[in-house]
Amino acid sequence: MLRVEHLSLAFRGVQALRDVTFEVAAGGVTALIGPNGAGKTTMFNCISRILTPDSGTLSLDGIDLIGVRASRLPELGVARTFQHAALFPSLDVRGNVRIGADVARHASRPALSVDETLDLLQLSADASRNTEGLPLGTKKRVELARALASGPHLLLLDEPAGGLTHEEVGEMRDTLLSVKERLGLTILLVEHHVQMVMSMSSHVVVMSSGEVIADGAPSDVQSDPRVISAYLGS
Repeated sequence: MLRVEHLSLAFRGVQALRDVTFEVAAGGVTALIGPNGAGKTTMFNCISRILTPDSGTLSLDGIDLIGVRASRLPELGVARTFQHAALFPSLDVRGNVRIGADVARHASRPALSVDETLDLLQLSADASRNTEGLPLGTKKRVELARALASGPHLLLLDEPAGGLTHEEVGEMRDTLLSVKERLGLTILLVEHHVQMVMSMSSHVVVMSSGEVIADGAPSDVQSDPRVISAYLGS
């Protein structure tokens, strides 16, 4: 579905990405992991068209994404969440989710209704609440609901479990797997909770210092000496 080939990007001479190549298969959960500064967020920002790489190719179902503006990604069925929930504080929960539904309507994409999305994410009881005073776990679900309301095929998740309690991490994993199966999504996930990653991913890509150091099944990646040395530890 998504193909990244030989992508490189430097900031003022600092190589943030170096010849990065990997694929995201349709219908699966691919995790992008690695230590802080590995280049994961930079890679995510290239895919979501916030940054433009210096070289390499990036394609979605054969469509070249390098020349695509970020505003056009919803038309191609791509939605993203952020590490820190980027909600509109002046809107209630329903209003935030409606923005995603409006994107789907403008892009003429089939999607769940606002009420269906709220119900799917167990947010119906919070629909009229202002987002500013919500607990972090609820804010994360609101942002996820807004992304899902846009009717994506590819969902980019930037640390969906970041800042959550141990119990909330398990709930988020179960929620993501449930909506993936119901909606037939493909997920690309950046996440530091290794246990969550290994329990829900079909494929794992490990980065370190801007390069891919391992790429494969979760069990293979966990036992790779390079990954243990650079990230997992003993």
